[in-house]
Amino acid sequence: MSHSASVATHTIQLFYNEQSRTDALVGFVRQGLEAGDTVLVVATREHWESATARLLQRGLRLDADIASYRLTVCNAAPMLDQLKTDHTVQRDRFDKVVAARVRHLRARGARVRAYGEMVDLLAAEGDFANVVRLEALWNELLLTDPIDLLCGYSATHLGHPRNTEALALICDAHSHLRFSPHDKLGSHLLQIDADDTSSGTTH
Repeated sequence: MSHSASVATHTIQLFYNEQSRTDALVGFVRQGLEAGDTVLVVATREHWESATARLLQRGLRLDADIASYRLTVCNAAPMLDQLKTDHTVQRDRFDKVVAARVRHLRARGARVRAYGEMVDLLAAEGDFANVVRLEALWNELLLTDPIDLLCGYSATHLGHPRNTEALALICDAHSHLRFSPHDKLGSHLLQIDADDTSSGTTH
């Protein structure tokens, strides 16, 4: 499929625990590499190390995939710092740090799928204004450079009643909601939001 015919997906998943997150990340990366996609991972060091162990056990040759640019791994925390000026995520910095990387990977010709946790780091701080801003910047990028994007959040960052409005805005920024039978809290929160809003989100 040519890039011009590609359709972007922007998916959210709320994880109940770290095991669930690792399962999702491992599956996302493995499926992408096995399909011949180019995979971009923006995760915390700890989350990627957990996933790496599982991927290697499954026989994936991650060093070779990284060397051939089929797999690119970025540390979420320092990348997020690069996007901010005066504690605010900036469009020009997003374009230079994130959009330029995505476009470089797409130029190689394969479908690109990306997993991101920068928004989760912001949610952990209760900085939902920047979460919504960053999700909006991703959506602008997807209009011109369609990829498959999965945003991973900890359900505990959005489970407090005072965060209900933020959860609705965050869900509304996505085209798909992803559930896991292991993510009982996350699935419950997302389903409540799906029932209470009419954003046109695909479930």
